[in-house]
Amino acid sequence: MTSISLVQAQRRIGAAWCLGALASALIVTALLALGKYGAKSDELWRWFVTNVLPTTTLIVTVWVRVEQKAHAPREVVSLFFYRAALITSTVTTVAIVGTLMATGYYNSIDDRVTMLRNSQVALAFFQSLVGLFNAVLFVKGPRSR
Repeated sequence: MTSISLVQAQRRIGAAWCLGALASALIVTALLALGKYGAKSDELWRWFVTNVLPTTTLIVTVWVRVEQKAHAPREVVSLFFYRAALITSTVTTVAIVGTLMATGYYNSIDDRVTMLRNSQVALAFFQSLVGLFNAVLFVKGPRSR
């Protein structure tokens, strides 16, 4: 098999991002409820908003649009690009969730904030790959079988 249904690929990638965003939001809520960031809770919110919301918003917006259109079952996308998008999306969401969970182990609020700031470069790299591969699925669109 060298291709996958466009709708199926978009749904799976969208679901992966929604689950990752939900897990991240729950962890952020727990960290804030436990007072792990004290007076620097704005740093955690800033990190969450920049790392989770842009890609999730883009994918969900296109996802909703895709669901509104009727797709012919013969519309497919390359299995390579689907797998690349799914793998980079999964790695990125796991990295986001992992970063959030790891900050809970630091005793100092300043150390937690420093970790969030330091993770930005690596996460930006992963998000660039996510954007590249998801563009094929969500922007470029299908090809015929």
